[in-house]
Parts: sequence; C-alpha cells; structure tokens
Amino acid sequence: MKKLKFLHIGCGPKRKEQTTSVFNSDDWEEVTFDIDAQCSPDIIGSMTDLSMINDNTFDAVYSSHNIEHLFIHEAVIAVKEFFRVLKSSGFMMIVCPDLISTCKAIIDKGPLEPLYHLNNNNGYVSGVDILYGWRPSIENGNHFM
Repeated sequence: MKKLKFLHIGCGPKRKEQTTSVFNSDDWEEVTFDIDAQCSPDIIGSMTDLSMINDNTFDAVYSSHNIEHLFIHEAVIAVKEFFRVLKSSGFMMIVCPDLISTCKAIIDKGPLEPLYHLNNNNGYVSGVDILYGWRPSIENGNHFM
C-alpha cells in the first residue's frame, strides 16, 4: 500500500510522533517544513510562500501553533498556500490558541502569570506569550516565535 504524505508546517524540533495520533503511524510519510534551519526541516521556508512545492502534492497539511505568528493578512496567504499544495481529497489540521480563553485568563490571572508549565522544564507560558510570542525564545534571538 502506498503511504499517504503529509506536510508538517512549522515543525520546529517535533516530528510526526509529537503531532497527533492520526499521523503517528506507518501509514503516513512526513515532510517537515520550517522557517528555522536549526530545526533541520526537509524544506526551509515561510508558510506564506510554498512555491517550492507543487500543487496537489499532499494528502494532509498539519500546522500547529504557527498561524498565530503571522499578521492577519499573511494568515490568509498562508492558508491559501496550504490549500494549494493539498490534494482535493486531502484534509488540513490547523491548531492555534483560543483567543477568547486566553483573554479571559489574562483578565483573571494577569498578563504575565503562568497559564501552563512546559513539560520539558523550560518554564511556562503566560497570556502575553500566547498573544505576542514566547518571550524566552524571542529573547534568545528566535524572532519567528
């Protein structure tokens, strides 16, 4: 049986095993895509320009916590690019923060209070981090965050 192919946009250091159970199987071949070359993706580029990828290439597109790093007009461009590289029979999974619950948490707890702790002991994420990017990563020069 031919493997299905999915484009993992904004993969960072994560691979298909850290995405979702849908892709975490031998049925799926992952192609990683990231703007940060240090993450060693298969393809380096911006999600607003997937011109190096042919139309109708992937059975699925997966993007987790990337789209919120774009300006709103760029998000529209990115989603159009996602659809362009997606086969007509394919599907897309986009995961992004819930802004209503984030704003409620900021009102209830304050903008800098931890909303959750990272499981790798790398600190926590606050409401400000969700709205404007994760501060520790940005402070270390990763302005994509």
